[in-house]
Amino acid sequence: MDNFIKKSLFLSLFILLIVFAGAQEIIVSVSDFNVESENSKLKYIGKGISTLVAGELRRTKTIKLLERSQMNKIMEEQKLSLSGMVDEAHQVELGKLMAADYIVFGEIIDMGNSLLISVRMADVATTEVVWEDSIMEKLETYDYIGAYFAQSILTELKLDVQKETVAKVETKVIKETEAIVALSSGIDAYDKGDEEKAKEELTIVQMLDPENEVAEFYLSKMQAISPKFRVETQEYSPVYSPASLGFIDTDKFFLWLGGPIDPAPGAEILPNDGSQVVGDYAVKDYVVNFRIGYSFPVGENLGLGFGIFGGFQDLKISHIDGVEVFNFEGNMTHEWYSQIMNIGGSASFGAHLQDWLSIGTSVLVWISSNANEQSDGTNIVRDGLFFSIYPGVMIRDPGGNLTFDINAGYTNQKVYYADYTGGEIVLGSRPLVIDSSFTYGLPNQHIFLGLKGISDIYLDDRGGYALRIIPMVEFWPFKFLSVRGGYEYSHFDQSGNFTIGHGAVGGFTFKIGKFDINANLTYRQKPARLLPGTTVANMKILIGLEYNPGWISR
Repeated sequence: MDNFIKKSLFLSLFILLIVFAGAQEIIVSVSDFNVESENSKLKYIGKGISTLVAGELRRTKTIKLLERSQMNKIMEEQKLSLSGMVDEAHQVELGKLMAADYIVFGEIIDMGNSLLISVRMADVATTEVVWEDSIMEKLETYDYIGAYFAQSILTELKLDVQKETVAKVETKVIKETEAIVALSSGIDAYDKGDEEKAKEELTIVQMLDPENEVAEFYLSKMQAISPKFRVETQEYSPVYSPASLGFIDTDKFFLWLGGPIDPAPGAEILPNDGSQVVGDYAVKDYVVNFRIGYSFPVGENLGLGFGIFGGFQDLKISHIDGVEVFNFEGNMTHEWYSQIMNIGGSASFGAHLQDWLSIGTSVLVWISSNANEQSDGTNIVRDGLFFSIYPGVMIRDPGGNLTFDINAGYTNQKVYYADYTGGEIVLGSRPLVIDSSFTYGLPNQHIFLGLKGISDIYLDDRGGYALRIIPMVEFWPFKFLSVRGGYEYSHFDQSGNFTIGHGAVGGFTFKIGKFDINANLTYRQKPARLLPGTTVANMKILIGLEYNPGWISR
């Protein structure tokens, strides 16, 4: 019996090893096909056709396709070109540089009314050509051409051919030649780093061939010019939606600083105090935060991020005539305040589940401590170690024109607040934060329309909620500069008190090489958290520095 069990375990492990080995990815590199033609329209057609073949190979999960950005980086380092190298020895050397298992290459000869397309595949380890095929076809059957060669390659590798590829081979659809010409030109512009021309050409492809997945794929990769609809950093939430990590293609360092500008225009300030007069009370709501972090892609579908953060909060409420109206643990006082220091770290991950869907989560852990050791007893602070969890979902159309994300943040941190109606200082919980952003980029990718919503839902005895809705517009007059502006509506509904506030947002982004410099300024009549039913003038600035070194990319 024992012998039988041992044999069964051995057989099971052997089968698992076979399955695991069979599931290993095959790394394939597809070079641009060489073109022999005097027709200027066909100048970049080798890029377009080879990319179509690569696009069909990408459907098979066992194939790991080296992306053009990776190939171009290696070519740039080696002072080489992806096209014009049909010699087998050179192609094998390229394959070795790219750590590929197989390299696909070929040539296109213009025969007048048709194209003679010959394609080969070499095994990089053995340097032998293990497969070759050729067809004579008209350019308008470009979908068929890409699917035909992909199916032939996958059959040689004894891999499954996806039904979408088979359908294109079985049904030879005639399409506009202008579409494949524009696709080829767009890919060439992408290789040269001319994103404006690449987007222009690939947008033409989408109009002529709406189902072209290659155009969608490369448009989705060119989102370096993205809207910066951020207005402030929350004390216990990350700067970016964690779900966005599933879509990133390269690594990024970032630094964000946010804080108030005091005194805000229109505010009545108490001398030597900085508190803002609101009726019979004076209110201070001073919060400064910073975020430093690094994010990077992992494999084909994941992204990770790590960071440190901190901040200082100076919250205060007092009766301007010195009347003792607040009761804290049996003692009456005319004022109370909290001066808090926060310092902590964060870890985030995002997973790209579909071309249009990503999910993610951030976890933040920090220490809160009393920032004023000379407290006179009215500085009420709850010290301790706290955490927050911040899951999110992001939806993006393949072309990158439309993006929607929604995130929710929960924390176990407890803070003191003034029960304005009861006249007591009470220990309560932080609200549940739900924020969402909707962004739509017009087809030329120079104008972005955005709508941001931020909601605080109070889960303690306060009940109620606070809501901010911010429609914004961002305009990129140049590739290196954007300007944006928007309107803010806010309201606060708590303990039977309902307050409405209004405001405006303005900002810019300036791109210098691999750096993005961002700044947003917000001015509004903000509902006072410490004094429900009233508003205070509030002006905040948010400054961000982002750097994309390109050390890690998909």
